[in-house]
Amino acid sequence: MNRLIKTILCITAACVGIGCAALVLSFALGGGRLDFGSGNPLYLAKQKVGSILSEIRDRMHRPDFSQAAVVENDECVITDWGDSGDLAEAEAMEGYAEQEFLEEDSYEGDELIYCGPASQIKSLDIDLRYGSLELLESDDSNIRVSVSGQAHHILAESGNGGLTVNDSRKGSKSRDDAYVYLEIPEDMQFTTVTVCTDAGTVDTDCSFRAKQLTITANAGAVTLDEVKSDEFTATIGAGTIDVSDATFGRMDLECGVGTAYIEGGIQQDSSISCGMGTVELELEDGEDSFNYMISCGMGCVDIGDNSYSALSQKRRIDNGASATLSLDCGMGQIMVE
Repeated sequence: MNRLIKTILCITAACVGIGCAALVLSFALGGGRLDFGSGNPLYLAKQKVGSILSEIRDRMHRPDFSQAAVVENDECVITDWGDSGDLAEAEAMEGYAEQEFLEEDSYEGDELIYCGPASQIKSLDIDLRYGSLELLESDDSNIRVSVSGQAHHILAESGNGGLTVNDSRKGSKSRDDAYVYLEIPEDMQFTTVTVCTDAGTVDTDCSFRAKQLTITANAGAVTLDEVKSDEFTATIGAGTIDVSDATFGRMDLECGVGTAYIEGGIQQDSSISCGMGTVELELEDGEDSFNYMISCGMGCVDIGDNSYSALSQKRRIDNGASATLSLDCGMGQIMVE
């Protein structure tokens, strides 16, 4: 039982005691009759009880945080308020008289729902269903998440070194009217990043790095720029993914009926699987930087000026490279330039 509940119970018991004592005293002084006049103890007790209850209601509606991020002069400040969680104590501290909580609209017309030191965040997990996400570069060492549109449905939680951002709406209520802006410091390095969109959009306006980067675009559109990852995994249903200026160690790409464009460098053994969609891979080191293992049905695989289709068995192309790129195409098209 927390301190606030204990306080409420103690005050309630005190109020009952005061009321009973005032009732007995009023009865005795009133000659056997109850007197509710303004000078009577019962009246004064009633006024005191009303004042105490009003204070209880005020305290119950105050946020109960032991540590929180606040916005001060358009900047994020991490404040430790101790175990009491009493906002009044925090406001009494010098420099915090005008603090605003994250529940208030406080970030350039959008609602700031998370702000914290980037050094405490190692992993990022984002699932926005039908919403839109934009990654921006912050001007300090903090990570911020702000929302416009259906802001109250977007949740941002941190813990155990991870930050989770997701849309709490279900089914048909998840519409494209939520816009999330994620600010990260320049060249932010994550351990793992997972981004999933059903029919929304993801766009980046800054560079970042993740040891493991996983992208799922069921029917949405994902655009990444200046991204580095040791292990890049992408799954595309009917959506699209556009990656430019990338540096990947290993890449595993699965494309159903959607489209994918990947431009950058790949250093290790990687694979591309395409059903009925289209995959275009532009290698910065040229097509000879890989050996190839090709499997193709009714679709087509183009590597430079060479085209392969309707192969009865897998074909291997050895360019003497240190890494092999496996290409498996069903009825779609894979192009390597």
